[in-house]
Amino acid sequence: MNFWTIKFNPTSLIDVFVMPSIGFGIEKKVKRISIEVDFGKEYWRIKNSDSLPIKTNGIKGSLQVKYFFEVEKQKIYVAAQPFHRKKKYSTEVTCFSIQDSSYQHPIKDAFTVNNYCWGINFILGSELHFKKLIIEPFAGLGFLKRTVKNTELNFDIQNETFKPIKDYPFPTKQDFYFSSSAWGNVTFGLKLGYIIH
Repeated sequence: MNFWTIKFNPTSLIDVFVMPSIGFGIEKKVKRISIEVDFGKEYWRIKNSDSLPIKTNGIKGSLQVKYFFEVEKQKIYVAAQPFHRKKKYSTEVTCFSIQDSSYQHPIKDAFTVNNYCWGINFILGSELHFKKLIIEPFAGLGFLKRTVKNTELNFDIQNETFKPIKDYPFPTKQDFYFSSSAWGNVTFGLKLGYIIH
């Protein structure tokens, strides 16, 4: 079979772990091989600092190369998916002066986060066809390299001007430059497609 498909990913609308985004894609399938290009743009953010007038700006893109086979008349595929995403936002943390050993005088420090990420996922998925409509559940594992840069960050974490970082929950730690590193990655979701030939 040889056809084009428009894809929409409704699960990206509620993806609070990466970024809630509106995402679309287009796929070209030729026999057992297909190539899909996806793009998404962040449309809201749960937290943002009111102290810095930074407009939330997040985008993501990916390329999927799929190989299809059939298991009991069900269309299954394996895919490699290199991806890139970047986002910019403002946030704030509570910190203390070095002289404030009792932590009695908290200070709000607002700063900007620039988050850049490259990676690749290896995906297993399936396609359920209803005439021209496609329902596509998928899941996969991969790895990513994340680089975080901060601006307007006034306090020096290395000199312990911040409240001990262990008291911050995991999502907050990801806002700081020192969280730049390589990570494992998990992806899953559901796509809707429409065949346009």
